[in-house]
Amino acid sequence: MSKGYGELKDKIEITTQQQQKTVITIAKNNNKVIYTRKTGNMEIHRIIGGKDIKVTLQPVFSVFYPDISKQYTEYILIKLRSPIDIAPQETLKAYTTMPVDIGVTVSNGEKQYFIDLVFCNNMKLALYGSVNEGIIARYHEANITTNKNVYEANKPGLSIVELGLSNRLNEWVTISKILVNVNAMKLCYKPSTWQAYTSKIVFTAITRLTANIAYHSISCVNAVEALKPHTAKLPVIKHKTSMPWGY
Repeated sequence: MSKGYGELKDKIEITTQQQQKTVITIAKNNNKVIYTRKTGNMEIHRIIGGKDIKVTLQPVFSVFYPDISKQYTEYILIKLRSPIDIAPQETLKAYTTMPVDIGVTVSNGEKQYFIDLVFCNNMKLALYGSVNEGIIARYHEANITTNKNVYEANKPGLSIVELGLSNRLNEWVTISKILVNVNAMKLCYKPSTWQAYTSKIVFTAITRLTANIAYHSISCVNAVEALKPHTAKLPVIKHKTSMPWGY
């Protein structure tokens, strides 16, 4: 039986963060693959035609609903359960999490194609900013820590995010939320585990109300870069976004 992200050989049983159980099986027969997924009382079947078909499970940001072809927001608002205070002109390295679901792809060589999406988290939305000009974001409550190993996952649903928290002001700041654009980020995963991690985020407080968010490149050391759904679009400024309505 398979376990974790990566190529699905025959069968896998998945228990999500919400204790929901999903069973996925594949059966190969001549030049086709029978794909079956059962979640609770729902069961779906897909027939995939072609030679040398490979079925792969990989993380995708939890911004797609009701299927992988519809991205309902570009943003995730990370609400810190314990706000963090940064001294004037100081920078802190820390870690937090972002929600991910499981994307199922098929391939026959180089070409990969999404056929299914397994939800691992409850759908929650929040308004960041004003009613007239604000942003609808995927809402996620998370802890923050300086110890990366705290978030080693044994269930799918979360990815590890490395943070650089910088205060350029000459006074203390308190950070209680971080808004990120997932289209500017990448995901990597370690095969045969549920461990996923993202590009590094650098949060810089530039006034008492505003902050800049920079997105650094990711090095998938001993890991695989996850495929990004074709519906994802790059932000206008690829490596930088802002938080104009407070943090």
